[in-house]
Parts: sequence; structure tokens; C-alpha cells
Amino acid sequence: MKKLSSIFIVLMLVISASNAQNTWMPDKAHSSVNFKIKHMGISFVNGRFQNFEGEITGAADDFSDMSVDFTLDATSVTTDVAQRDEHIKSPDILDVEQFPSIHYVSSSVAKTAENEYDVTGNLTMHGVTKAVTLHVVYLGQETDFYKNVKAGLLVTGIINRYDFGVEYNAPLESGNLLIGKTMDFTAELELVKE
Repeated sequence: MKKLSSIFIVLMLVISASNAQNTWMPDKAHSSVNFKIKHMGISFVNGRFQNFEGEITGAADDFSDMSVDFTLDATSVTTDVAQRDEHIKSPDILDVEQFPSIHYVSSSVAKTAENEYDVTGNLTMHGVTKAVTLHVVYLGQETDFYKNVKAGLLVTGIINRYDFGVEYNAPLESGNLLIGKTMDFTAELELVKE
């Protein structure tokens, strides 16, 4: 009977270890959160959020069961043009004084190809919460010189700012809009396993 109990305990420990949740945090020195948006219908303005935090959890090595909780500091938005940045932060657009953060929490993950996933979750921006699906590509893992386990993710998506009440615009004589309604979002993340 003791032998059976010992075998059962070992089996339970193996199962528990295999289901252990991993926690991954962004290595900010090797990660970026970027966007681009059309200007006058003929070119693009590129920008980024300099400050962000979050974590990704899951038991699977390929991130197929990932759970995402990520926050962007809206006050850190920059396009490398001070006057434009102040306008983006103003009540006309992001209104960062009232809404200082942009928050995303995933609710489901669907595999679309080898190491590729559609992650759906709630995005809260400008005081509005809407479901948004982002495409995630898992780029692999590596161990650095300090024995830290790292993983790479490429995250892309298209966000309609009008869905979040960010509707500032000015129509041009041609009919084009000064600022595009949608913005392309890209996050290049190098994550550290905690």
C-alpha cells in the first residue's frame, strides 16, 4: 500500500509540474510598442509608447494557452515631434490627463498556424472598452549570458480609434481625412521568464 501511495504522489507531482504556469515579463530594453496612422491619406505618421508594463502567463512552451494583461502609459506617446505629441495627448485625441493608460486583457486564444495565434481580449482606451483581436507570432526561446530564459513575440493588429471615441479629424478639400480612422499596431516583445 505504501508503494502505491508513493507512486501516486510522484504522478501528482509530475502532473502539477507539467501544468505549472509560467510568467513572462517584457524586457523593456529589447521591446517596443509602435503604431502608424495615415496622414492626409497620402503618407503615414509613426509613433510609439515609451513606457509599458504587463505579463503573459501560460503553461505551454509555444504560448498556445497564453493569457495577456498589458498596459500602455498613454502619457509616454511620442512621434518625435513635440508639437504633434502635445496635440495627441490633448483632449482632442487621447486626453491623457483624464485617461492616462491603455489597458488590454485577453479572453481567448485561437491557433491560426504553426506558432501563430489570434488573441481576443478587451481593450480599454479613452474610457471605452471594446473587444479587439490581435495576431501573435511566437518567435522562439533562447537563454542569455545571465541564464535568463527569453522568448520573442510579434504582435500586430488594426485598431479603429473611432470605436473608442477618438474622433478628432479634419476633412480636406480632396475628401481625404487629415488623420486616418484606423491605426496599425505593432509590438515587438522580448520577454523574460520569471
